[in-house]
Amino acid sequence: MSPLLRKEVRLLLPALAVAIFLAVVPAWILPKGSFLQLPNAVVMAAFGCGVLLLSLASFGQEFSLGTFSVLLAQPLPRRRIWTTKVVLVSAALSLTLLALLVSYQMRVDEIRQEVMQALAQPEPALWDGYRAQFVADALKDWSWSSVAGVGAMTALVTLAGGLWTSLLFRQTGAAFWFTVP
Repeated sequence: MSPLLRKEVRLLLPALAVAIFLAVVPAWILPKGSFLQLPNAVVMAAFGCGVLLLSLASFGQEFSLGTFSVLLAQPLPRRRIWTTKVVLVSAALSLTLLALLVSYQMRVDEIRQEVMQALAQPEPALWDGYRAQFVADALKDWSWSSVAGVGAMTALVTLAGGLWTSLLFRQTGAAFWFTVP
């Protein structure tokens, strides 16, 4: 492994851990009823913040540590440096999106299983029966592609915003707060 690749992986690992945490955990701590609004805005907002931290890590940490000018002084073509950074951030972004999709699918399957068990009871209470039927009907309309589409668009927009604002401001804090709204 080349030293440039090793350095980039070390820069991205903490942000990748935070991004995967923000992609997986919100789906499991929210109440089950919130999954009727598909895809869930809270889960996607947390995912977007994780992806933003991931996109800022590549160039933002170079600026924060003061190593960006030294990196450009290396006898490497700038295109190779840029390609290495973007490819690694894209791979980390793909892992984060995969973690989001797997977590979301597992949570929806868990809710679907509990609802089907509630509907299978011989005589459920009136309110529970109507609520369980409503959730079952809502889950029939759930599609994996809608979450994948919204997640992919959130990831791409946030990645592009994080990269260009970190290059524009050359400060991680300003780039984060300018990209968030």
